[in-house]
Amino acid sequence: MWDANEKTCTVYIDTSHTGKGSEWAKMQKRGNAFHYLKIEDESHYPVPDKQLVFFGDQTAIGHFCALQQLASQGMQVMGCIAFSDLKTAAAFHENCPWLPLQGVTNHGLLYHWVEDLANKIKARQENYMFYVVGNAPLVVNTRRL
Repeated sequence: MWDANEKTCTVYIDTSHTGKGSEWAKMQKRGNAFHYLKIEDESHYPVPDKQLVFFGDQTAIGHFCALQQLASQGMQVMGCIAFSDLKTAAAFHENCPWLPLQGVTNHGLLYHWVEDLANKIKARQENYMFYVVGNAPLVVNTRRL
């Protein structure tokens, strides 16, 4: 989350999987300085007058926080995020109360949540903007629903 007054950013990095990025992130300490290099073009901005709906896994937390921060005040946000365990889901809710997403502990529960929502809003789906973020199988399977 970007704090314009302090000119600081809180970065959320999922380190629960293996890989060079996760290993690097595990070695970082609170207060380390990072330098922003800039993304040249980004087209995934919140759409005015739409309710934002986020679906993803725990790797998507940073994306969803950024989208919510870019959204106009008063825009409604909802969605579901899959975590690897209950402890991580509880920590998310404790540390990110501004991001009102339902936490579940596996992709199957997320798919069920998506299907339920799709049925509830079918007649009004043009009022919603969906963002699906996460590992490839989750994104592909969620979009098929």
